[in-house]
Amino acid sequence: MNFPPKKRVKGHQIPAEPGLFDEDMDFTQDHLEQIDIIAPQALNGHLLSETMTSAAAQTTVKKHEEKMRSLKEEEKEILMKNGEIRVLRDSLKQANHSEEGAAAADPAGPGEGESSCWERT
Repeated sequence: MNFPPKKRVKGHQIPAEPGLFDEDMDFTQDHLEQIDIIAPQALNGHLLSETMTSAAAQTTVKKHEEKMRSLKEEEKEILMKNGEIRVLRDSLKQANHSEEGAAAADPAGPGEGESSCWERT
């Protein structure tokens, strides 16, 4: 029986398979036509994906700007409402203080059948 050698001989090389564009390969007009068909599709697909990406980014930026504008508007409304609340609170405190001052001047308080607008019945 012949066994293969345990070590590879340095001078002996295995020929590599021919590459896609080696001279040995038959390259026909059909191959060229297929390449002509496939190449523009690949380029258009790549360009389309880039434009879609930039369009999506622009849409995202526009949405972000719109949300920031609406957030600023809501912030202004909240500040206005807080100001109104403070004004109403201050006027209520003032009314209570003036009523307490009037009650201190009239120790009898409201007469029979009279009730203060601040008292609960």
